[in-house]
Amino acid sequence: MFRIFIIFSLIAFTSACGNFGKFEKPPEVMAKLSGEVSQQQLLDMQSTNENFLLLDVRTPEEFAAAHIPGAVNISHDELVSNLNNVFTYKDKNIVVYCRSGKRAGIAIDILKENGFRQAHHLSGDMNGWQAAGLKVVTE
Repeated sequence: MFRIFIIFSLIAFTSACGNFGKFEKPPEVMAKLSGEVSQQQLLDMQSTNENFLLLDVRTPEEFAAAHIPGAVNISHDELVSNLNNVFTYKDKNIVVYCRSGKRAGIAIDILKENGFRQAHHLSGDMNGWQAAGLKVVTE
């Protein structure tokens, strides 16, 4: 009798494990789990009004020419002296982008060195955003 109980218990356990991990996580959770945020995840974060910072680390001239709606501009070489401007986002998601990725990587390193643990890179950066035909703001 005990063997039958063990066998049925193992069958039930392995059946339950078969569905493990198949549930889709909301975009805000994905952003916390991943070092990169996809364009779709960013659009989802914007549409749900998630409290996060979209940080454009290109030059002010590049930012004025075209940037992603809702972005704040602090060039990567001025980020250290402007950390106080982003301090309120220290425990929130920060999505960082530049033109192609190099400056965003530098900025993310600076943020993480200063305790910003939820700094993420926008996959494709501005080049990818524009290539996908997504909305930009010009000044």
